[in-house]
Amino acid sequence: MSEIKWIKIKTDIFDDEKMCLIDASPDRDAIIVIWIKLITLAGKLNTKGVLTISKNIVYTDEMLAQTFHRPLNTVRMALEVFEKFGMVEKIDGVIMLPNWEKHQNIDGMEKIKEQNRNRAARHRQKQKLLAQNNESNVTDNVMDNVTVTHGNALDKELDKDIEINNNKVMISSSLSENLKNSGIHLTDKSHQQLLDYVGLDGMSFDMLNRAVEKTSGSHKPSFNYLIAILESWKKKGFTSIEQVDEDDRKYKEGKKSRQQNDKTSEQEVRDEWGF
Repeated sequence: MSEIKWIKIKTDIFDDEKMCLIDASPDRDAIIVIWIKLITLAGKLNTKGVLTISKNIVYTDEMLAQTFHRPLNTVRMALEVFEKFGMVEKIDGVIMLPNWEKHQNIDGMEKIKEQNRNRAARHRQKQKLLAQNNESNVTDNVMDNVTVTHGNALDKELDKDIEINNNKVMISSSLSENLKNSGIHLTDKSHQQLLDYVGLDGMSFDMLNRAVEKTSGSHKPSFNYLIAILESWKKKGFTSIEQVDEDDRKYKEGKKSRQQNDKTSEQEVRDEWGF
């Protein structure tokens, strides 16, 4: 499990009835510190409140004492208090925080894990592409381009954007050219935003090219217009250029049918009124 960098702690934590009772005990400082350490450990483990290192290794009292740098007796005393108040449960020797999902943003944590997985996948794919390019095209590129500006670097990266088709890596060379001709300005952020439609949403580079072409043909081409097209396809669940073509075909047929109906209605009016 990948760890997260934050947990939720309410500002009124010490107004809670259980915490008030703990705060009134002689060992309150030690118990409260261990509680904070316990919930931060649960966040770091990111295993839905179950204190487990792996499928076969769970945290014991001794391991917690060593991890928290606190005496074993103090840790056991705190755990007994937490069990008494229902803040901690022990099931078959496994320590867990039963209300973890209630108080923590589990959906947000899962989203972070998913983002981390996608980011790692993109990084691995980029490294694979770089390795392949190093074997074939790097020498010529280096000889022809000694100095590259920041803007040119973005263009070159776009030239090497990849798509997966039948497990073969192909270089998308037309996307950069289409963007140049469209006059759409890309920043680092907007460039990554475009790539995310491929890496995260499963769209093909043919779809990106088609969206750029549609944007270029609009009255006022802009990056926002381009994103609006891609978002529309995303909502429709499109992941291939064939789906886009079919959608365009249906739209044109519908438009033609409406125009034909309008002409028919107009002719009926002419016939009725004799002009």
